[in-house]
Amino acid sequence: MKGHWQLPDTADLYTTASVTGELSQTDFRTVQLTLRSPSLQDEERRCMQRLVYAVRRGHVRVVS
Repeated sequence: MKGHWQLPDTADLYTTASVTGELSQTDFRTVQLTLRSPSLQDEERRCMQRLVYAVRRGHVRVVS
């Protein structure tokens, strides 16, 4: 089905980005799409927003 994707495991993405200081371009795009999902729980939304903020502030960098 076109446009079908699953919500990522928020804890895994957050932990990986926190430990390595890096997030792949694909994962970052997934985070952005996830934030638009109406089925996202409040805690997951805050976690994804923190990742975006960390990228904007330079604490986590997006790599190819």
